[in-house]
Amino acid sequence: MPSSTNPSAALVSPTPARRSDSNVPSKILTMDVSNYSAAKMVGNGCGIKSPMLDAGGKSWRIIYYPNGKRAGTTESISLYLRLDTAAAGDDEEDVEVLYKFILPGPDAGIRFMSGEVVSTFNRLRQNAHGFERFITRDDLEKSGCVRNDYFNVRCDVTVLSTACRRTPSTVTEEPSLATALPSKPQHPTPSSVAAAEDSGRPGKPCLVSAPPSGQLHEPSVTAVPAASGLQGSSLLREQAPGHPREQQQSVADVLQTFLPKDLGHLLATKEGADVDFEVGGMVFAAHRCVLAARSPVFKDDFFGPTKEENTSYIRINDMNPETFQALLHYIYTDSLPEMNDQEVGAVVHHLLSAADRFGLKGLKSTMENRLCTRVCVTNALATLVLAEQHQCHELKNSCFRFIACPENDREVMATDDVEHLAKSCPSIVRELITKILDSREVASNGKRSLRK
Repeated sequence: MPSSTNPSAALVSPTPARRSDSNVPSKILTMDVSNYSAAKMVGNGCGIKSPMLDAGGKSWRIIYYPNGKRAGTTESISLYLRLDTAAAGDDEEDVEVLYKFILPGPDAGIRFMSGEVVSTFNRLRQNAHGFERFITRDDLEKSGCVRNDYFNVRCDVTVLSTACRRTPSTVTEEPSLATALPSKPQHPTPSSVAAAEDSGRPGKPCLVSAPPSGQLHEPSVTAVPAASGLQGSSLLREQAPGHPREQQQSVADVLQTFLPKDLGHLLATKEGADVDFEVGGMVFAAHRCVLAARSPVFKDDFFGPTKEENTSYIRINDMNPETFQALLHYIYTDSLPEMNDQEVGAVVHHLLSAADRFGLKGLKSTMENRLCTRVCVTNALATLVLAEQHQCHELKNSCFRFIACPENDREVMATDDVEHLAKSCPSIVRELITKILDSREVASNGKRSLRK
């Protein structure tokens, strides 16, 4: 799919967009980014969405990617306008829209503005369009647009027409940037930002000059060689006489080494991604086939008989972004991202729940083993509840052994989690009390034997 490679994506240039009829009202949509320094910490491909905004009787969202949406755009911010699928009308309705993005300057004037673009939005086919490289982060920070860790994004939207098209629908990769920008900026040289020109002539878009294109640096894209580095024949050749075990082991090592690496690269670049997940206000791109191959729950959601009509955009409300990001990393690479002890402690309970929810037995077992080694006075009862809810028998036994130990039982039972245990898993309270009493009896009998 074609995309804009123009590094001066924020230069204002008149694009060959059809002008709106004077009788068609335009609407100004705005998004406030109130914690810019925190937003910069999200990864490439992770977007932040605006609240739902209304224009032309449709609901829209502005999506802001602080570190770019796709690989190779990490030095830039990406801006997209998205037709909100949850509030969209007819699935087959094409919505033709004229739009442009604007970043206001510190004096409330226009600092950066895109060219005007006409794009067709459709709930199932293509529900978002925008600018992959709107402006580099360096130029944004030097421009004065960000003040007190805050800046504002504006999108002027004019809904030109709507039409229903009754043809078989196919979901295509979102977003399309084929018409987003002209191939070259028409005003690359001025270094100062001029006020908006008003020619008084219909059909001429308002122009604002930005820094010259030479000052906007194209992000470098590191070429990643083919992960295997081996010809197919080297993997399929017959075993050398006398060394069958060594040959089999080398092939297994190759697959174990390169397959997770290849899939991890696919997740990082978002190439061919065909589904977006919205989790806690952040957007994650993924591939339905990979998810379905790894998770029976995803397989049923995407390809089962009860699948929903639109599976290109999924909203998950009861999970935090950090947990979902780690979950995706495991699905693609069969391993967890690098985390320190504090990060592991914060996410391990949530990951166990997520693994059980999506049928990832390997991840569930890994999290159960980690939790078995982390049982302590402060978390023993909460971990016991988790083990009972997700049928983790080894973890449940580890909690019982720790809590029933005479050195721990009184201290554990004095914590506030006792009430939580009684409400969440009342059936397990009797079992726990029995374990504690049995342990005390064993300890008491041991002391009597020593006295004798």
